[in-house]
Amino acid sequence: MSKGFMEERLVAAWSRVLVAVTLVAWATPSASAACTEGDVKTCVSEGIALLKGKDADPSRAVAVFERGCKGGDMNGCTALGVMAETGEGTTRNLSKAAGLFELACDGGDAKGCLNLGHMAIRGLALKADKRRALELFERACDGKLMSGCYNAGLSHLSGDGQRENPKRAAAFFKRACEGRDGQACFNLGVQYVDGYGVKKSLRKARTLFQAACDGGDPAGCTNLGVLHERGKGGGRSLKKATRLYETGCDRGDLAGCVNLGMLAESGKVKRDPAALYRKACDGKELSGCLRLGRRLFKEPSTRAKGRTWLELACEGGQPESCFEMAGILKGEKAPADKVRPYLLRACTGGVKKACQDL
Repeated sequence: MSKGFMEERLVAAWSRVLVAVTLVAWATPSASAACTEGDVKTCVSEGIALLKGKDADPSRAVAVFERGCKGGDMNGCTALGVMAETGEGTTRNLSKAAGLFELACDGGDAKGCLNLGHMAIRGLALKADKRRALELFERACDGKLMSGCYNAGLSHLSGDGQRENPKRAAAFFKRACEGRDGQACFNLGVQYVDGYGVKKSLRKARTLFQAACDGGDPAGCTNLGVLHERGKGGGRSLKKATRLYETGCDRGDLAGCVNLGMLAESGKVKRDPAALYRKACDGKELSGCLRLGRRLFKEPSTRAKGRTWLELACEGGQPESCFEMAGILKGEKAPADKVRPYLLRACTGGVKKACQDL
């Protein structure tokens, strides 16, 4: 599986963040008095409205969600569970939250299944049970909740609850991607790049990264940019690659900032590479720290700053930075016992030349 990039990077690392339901993006709030008149189907939208704006009243929202739940609306039970889990508008009670999610899930609310699975995999108020979590994610997926399909795909990919099953992961990511889940499209695209659980196809990967980018996943934009830059899976276009790196960077995928910086450093686009690398490094993208350090170290006036950035990247676990530091220390005739720790870090991080120099 692809893990990261420098010059040879094709794709970013897997997106492995499990998703849970939150109330903010759940529904379009429309405040209504109908909930108090016996129509419990409007309780969730009314409760969410009570969580918005300067007149937000979480305690009243809890009361409204509870009314809906007691009236048989399983959406209300899930919403009440979210409030109990977060402690918003009520005392935080994880056991109560788990019970409400289970009630909602058994009553047919896919969001309840998803959140109960999220608690099960983390061991919140329940014994950590990855197998049960996977079953709950699959139930959520069967209930046409795309984040359930995405979580099920992650669980199959990681081997949570069973042995790794990349073929099953791909099937769940496909369902979620078809439901416009950008992260799922991204992960399935990575699988097609690597031929992991699917037949390798850079053309399909390109299509999936486009869907991921369109679906709001900035890493999809960056990866699509790499394929356009290299002419992989389709035509080559530096103009499209540049635009996609800019989109990825602007939306928060710092690898896109690094890639754009690399184009700028090679003179292919007019941007400040140091500023792009600094943005990436400040956001903990260590390849940005490496490239910023290299660039600054070349100039005598900024050599000390360059060394600081390289040291920072090495301490953060970026192996090429450790190898660079070893080279700097050798050039300064530093004792072998000062150089060796950097070579060891680089070697264990996969830099073969560092292993040879030990």
